[in-house]
Amino acid sequence: MRRFAVLAAVVTALGLGAAMAGSTPARSPLLACAKGSLRAVINGKQTCLKAGQGCAKRLDRQYHRYKFHCHAGRLTRKPAQRPVPLTPLTIELMPMDGSGVSGTATLTPMGALKTKVTIEIPNPPGGSLASHIHYDRCTDGGTIFYGLPNVIGGHSETEVGAIAPLRRHAFSVNVHSGSDPVSPIIACGDIPRA
Repeated sequence: MRRFAVLAAVVTALGLGAAMAGSTPARSPLLACAKGSLRAVINGKQTCLKAGQGCAKRLDRQYHRYKFHCHAGRLTRKPAQRPVPLTPLTIELMPMDGSGVSGTATLTPMGALKTKVTIEIPNPPGGSLASHIHYDRCTDGGTIFYGLPNVIGGHSETEVGAIAPLRRHAFSVNVHSGSDPVSPIIACGDIPRA
């Protein structure tokens, strides 16, 4: 009799376990968020996110999934960047340190990933002149970002990467007084930001 009671209890437990395994847990209803807010799950709980509201810095990585940041106790959102126009851009190369050398650099997008750079110096000094795209503005004399072919007879042309990074940060086109990249810069033009 005792064995029968134990067997019945085991069968009942197995049947109940099988029934429970087939069921799905109840889902909580979706949280309704106000206009301008974004529904999210942070730290296992549904919430509505909006720039400027308080947040827990320790959960910053979870906010990243929804394109928010929590670095100073308040939610921030990086603004969307406007696209850089894929149209030719001509930069005036101005004389540096009284060199008297001037010209133009034309950046022509060849699609989204390549840019043709053409340098024209109508009054070039003799010889081969190193040219580059430098980080920073002409007045700041940054380091080389792209090496360009030397300007020979007043002309240089090549292709570099996408134009977008060149228009979103501080860059300049430089022409040097000789073929050595450390020779003085004689003409320079800042690439305008988009």
